[in-house]
Formats: sequence, structure tokens, C-alpha cells
Amino acid sequence: AGLPAPDKLNEEKVEQGRKIDHELKRHEEGLEAQIRQQREKLHSAAEARKAQLLLQVESQVKQQELLMSQKYNEQLMLLQRVAQQRRSDLAHRVSHLEMEYHQRKAQEDFLKQSYEIERDNYEAQVKLQAELAELRKL
Repeated sequence: AGLPAPDKLNEEKVEQGRKIDHELKRHEEGLEAQIRQQREKLHSAAEARKAQLLLQVESQVKQQELLMSQKYNEQLMLLQRVAQQRRSDLAHRVSHLEMEYHQRKAQEDFLKQSYEIERDNYEAQVKLQAELAELRKL
């Protein structure tokens, strides 16, 4: 009989089972290592992409801030020019009004002085006529 004995078959079965379990465990560990490596690669790529996107967003924000600053400076310059023009116009108006005031004041002073001279002359004339009338009565 060339057939192995049942306990020999059982030993071989146990041995082959151990080999299968060992091989299964080795393949499982390899598969786990492969999955772990793929996950790490995926996370690494995701982190790199996030960093790239963050840089793009930061760059866009900087560009928008620059445009906003330029617009602010343009508007500020315009406001300053308008304010300067208004100051200049105000100074011109004040100067004109001061000149007009001084002209009117000089005219009023002249008229007042002329009036006082005429009044003094009139009073002197009235006084002189009264004196002449007194002298004529005598």
C-alpha cells in the first residue's frame, strides 16, 4: 500500500495548514504595508495640494490688497486735490471780501469826513450869518 497512514496525513495537513496560515499572514502584512504606503502617499499629495492652494489663495489676497491700496491712494489723492482747490477758492474769496471791505471802509470814511467838513462849514456859515445879523442890528 502506497498510501500514507492517517496520522501521517494528519501531520501533513497540520503542517500544510501552518504554511497556508503563515503565507496568508505574510500576504496580509504585505497588503497592509501596501495600503499604508498608498494612504501615506495620498495624504502627502493632499497636503502638497493644500499647500499649493493656500499659496494661490494668499497670492490672490495679496493682489486684491494691492489693488485696494492703489484705489485708496488714487481716491485719497483726488480728495486731497479737491480739498486743496476748496482751500484755494476760500482764500481767494476771503481775499476778495477783505479787499471789498477795505474799499467800502475807505469810501465810508471819506463820506463821513466829507460830511463832517460840510457840517462844520454849514455850522460856521450859520454862526457867521447870525453874527452878521447881530452886527446889522447895531
